[in-house]
Amino acid sequence: MRELFANRDFRLLFAGLVPSMFGDSALFIVLAIWAKDLTGSNAAAGLTILAVVAPATVAPFVGFLVDRVRRRPFLLWTNAAAAVMVLPLLLVGPTGPVWLIYAVAFGYGSFLVLHTAAMAGLLKAMLPAELLGDANSLLQSMRLGMRLIAPLVGAGVYAALGGAVVAAFDAATFLVAAAVLGLLRVAESRPIREPQRLLTEMAAGARFLLGEPTLRRVVLALGAGLLLVGPVETAYFAVVEDGLGRPPSFTGVLLSMEGVGAVLGALTAPRIMRRLGEQRTVAVGLVLVSAGIALLIPSSLVAVVAGSIILGLGLPWLLIGYATLLQRRTPGPLMARVSTSAELILSTPNTLSIAAGALLIAVVDYRLLLAVAAGGLLATGVFLLRSAPMAVAEPEPSERGKLAV
Repeated sequence: MRELFANRDFRLLFAGLVPSMFGDSALFIVLAIWAKDLTGSNAAAGLTILAVVAPATVAPFVGFLVDRVRRRPFLLWTNAAAAVMVLPLLLVGPTGPVWLIYAVAFGYGSFLVLHTAAMAGLLKAMLPAELLGDANSLLQSMRLGMRLIAPLVGAGVYAALGGAVVAAFDAATFLVAAAVLGLLRVAESRPIREPQRLLTEMAAGARFLLGEPTLRRVVLALGAGLLLVGPVETAYFAVVEDGLGRPPSFTGVLLSMEGVGAVLGALTAPRIMRRLGEQRTVAVGLVLVSAGIALLIPSSLVAVVAGSIILGLGLPWLLIGYATLLQRRTPGPLMARVSTSAELILSTPNTLSIAAGALLIAVVDYRLLLAVAAGGLLATGVFLLRSAPMAVAEPEPSERGKLAV
């Protein structure tokens, strides 16, 4: 980590992203609680989450645009636009309209698609390959670690002062991130604009992704697992209200417990990756998430809290392992297109699953939905463990490979 923080640009980036991560974590839970309070429906809360993840289904259509521009100024302006995007929440009153919450959630999801693709490319340009795992680990530890306090603070501020205050704070954190991005001095190479047809250029990311064996195996396996895990987002509210008999705002407590596990998971992920390799790290993370979901099934506070912590522990391992594998295996000029193509493969089944969960939660016992999700993730994790290559090292593409894509 010392070598990582010796990099001036990374120090600035880290300082700018931390408050933005806090604001995002607070707003995300508040949007779902807000929709639940306005409608009294678990399905309404699930639809808020659906609105956030839905934009990822069109990610490849914008990925090639991100590859055509320099990442630093692009991220600066997207953060500034996101600050404006959340302000309509100031118009939501005690009776709604709830559609404004869905609209902002959709806009926030669109921002996440663009931000994730561009940030992956910015980190690759900013840091040497051997520091990417540490950088991903640190950023994920901060992002997931915010669940220690941000959901509690967000839910508490929402209960005391209303959602508009949380929205205004999140807008301010976006502006802080934009200002810090303006101070970076990253030496980005000039974007390559290949003389190809639009559809051919857009499909380049998918061609590379599906042609690279390890990436293909990990992304497709994760997509299969996410096909079953979507209802967990909606079922979380049923766990709190029906299983534990607590108010919706108690969801913030469970997410904070998830953050406890997330901090531990993110701090240990680099060491795990060095010992197991990226694919096995993803696999073990999936198994842990499966175990965490299974512990949400009993109507026991101890079991649910333990499940939240274990779920939080597994998430950084699979997220950091996946992100590092993607960055190390993908050429810089294709970074956004490969990232958004992978996002499409992961988000489409997850989006459909969340939509199905929002409908099924009204007619199917939430415990059955959780059991199916836990079983699916366990099977996916075992598959990745069994199919992992013997070699741990994950080399980057050669320059010859980059030119051939």
